[in-house]
Amino acid sequence: MKYRAAIALILLSLMPVTAPVLAYPTLAQSLLKQTPPPPPDRGAPGDRLRGGAVWYTPPAPPDRGMPEGRTRGGASRGNCPPSVQSLTALAPSTPVNTPVTRNSVWGLTTVEHPTFWFYVPYAATPDLPMEFVLLDEQDTLIYQTDLTVTSPAGVINITLPPTAPPLEVGKMYRWYFLVYCSPENPIFTQGGIQRMTPTPELATALLQADPREQAALYASNGVWFDALTTMARLRQAEPNNPAIATDWTSLLQSGGLEDVARQPFAPCCTPH
Repeated sequence: MKYRAAIALILLSLMPVTAPVLAYPTLAQSLLKQTPPPPPDRGAPGDRLRGGAVWYTPPAPPDRGMPEGRTRGGASRGNCPPSVQSLTALAPSTPVNTPVTRNSVWGLTTVEHPTFWFYVPYAATPDLPMEFVLLDEQDTLIYQTDLTVTSPAGVINITLPPTAPPLEVGKMYRWYFLVYCSPENPIFTQGGIQRMTPTPELATALLQADPREQAALYASNGVWFDALTTMARLRQAEPNNPAIATDWTSLLQSGGLEDVARQPFAPCCTPH
């Protein structure tokens, strides 16, 4: 379809995942030329108050370098209506001091088929196509899906289906979430995810914990995606529980995403 023009730069004709990727401009190279929006003003570090039991402690940097990324999707353009907040990936961002300061966006998971979360600030319709892409370290396509979308603005999730190749321990994968307000100039977020094996101590503690305690254990051990998914499921199941609401806000605040904490969950999406 026409709106796939941007993604075709990296996927060509959607080769099988076992096929090698040919030499051509990657999506990262083409999209990173766009200037990301500045993060919202959150005040000085001392203004952040740890209000809940779930607080994220970033893990040590990966062995093979920090993946570049962006949590914010830029200004509305094309068919996207104006919005106060930007398209946002619910993933932690860390400034990396290289010759040019860039943001590293990545997190850990312990599961083969993790869930990714995004805040979409517009009411979505089929006329506003969205796409999720996952690549491995060699830019080989692991998973790609278009989203059939009819939902209000809010926090959505995309879970890798059982039919997708499982994430391998220790490998860094790159994900992209794109909203095609304009076919040639999508709004996008991008980052990395790495699967790890829990230590025996953490694995034992998780087995003995309830879901809220599990979220706290994941967060304090630097396992962002599992902490986020566990807390999001609790928040959806008990929207009026003040303790869970506080923990949800605390987790997002620790990842620099407190501006999303009060946003509703949206009944989206249907991958195909």
